[in-house]
Amino acid sequence: LVIQQISWWWGVLQAIGVAYFMAACLCRAPASIPIRWGIVLGIGFLNLLLTEFFAPWTKAFQGISEPFGTLSNPGGNWLRPLTIHCLPWLSISYGVMAMIGVLVGDAIVQRDDRVIIRRCLVVAGVFMGLGYLLHAVGFATERYTLAFNKPDVTTSYAFFSAGFGALVFLGFYFVADMRKIRWWVPPLVVFGANPLLAYFMMIIMRRIFQTIGVVDFFNPVGPGNTVVMNWATWLGGGEPSRLALAFFDKGGYMGMFWGLVWTFCLWLIIVWCNRKNLYWRL
Repeated sequence: LVIQQISWWWGVLQAIGVAYFMAACLCRAPASIPIRWGIVLGIGFLNLLLTEFFAPWTKAFQGISEPFGTLSNPGGNWLRPLTIHCLPWLSISYGVMAMIGVLVGDAIVQRDDRVIIRRCLVVAGVFMGLGYLLHAVGFATERYTLAFNKPDVTTSYAFFSAGFGALVFLGFYFVADMRKIRWWVPPLVVFGANPLLAYFMMIIMRRIFQTIGVVDFFNPVGPGNTVVMNWATWLGGGEPSRLALAFFDKGGYMGMFWGLVWTFCLWLIIVWCNRKNLYWRL
């Protein structure tokens, strides 16, 4: 019965595949800086134009009401998965972010600190600047599809995030590789040594947390916006404590504590796997 429900899905792994493919294609392009930068900017702005002015790019599969097509229901709509989780055009933005990473990687392989610093600063300045400019224009003109939007992976968000990533990488590189300050690195190596298994175990951990009620324990409200009795309501004497939710709610900007709990639990699992020599490698 379970096997009969098998359908297909466009999710994060598919988006990662597209992003890696786009980055690999850029690696095959001529190493000329103008050519590679031109390709990245060209694809980024092409995606922006299609999103803004070509409705089918983002809405071609919207409004599908039929059930999923599955082995037990072959007459269902087999395109509906394109509307549920990770919409296909978002993969282009992920690909642009991966390609910006290639621009940084071009400098890293030269093993010259000055080149790496210069490239990271340029990438950060250009793409954070472009991303914020698009965001500001979106708000000024009320075309909010130009503004930062993580779920839709807008071009402004992709540019700014990738540029900021270059800046963060530079900070790590400067401290750990140039200044040789590495006492804080070992906890990060746990994930770095076994990243694929960490990704896979995250999915399993999520299911376990949902099954035993950990996720609901951090939710401020239940179905229909009804208050649920969780840790926040206990602190608030029957109603969710505003102060508690301000720090510990798992949603939006308020999810820092939830994120730390989640990451620490996953870290413990991967520590155990690493010690047992359980690695997932391609």
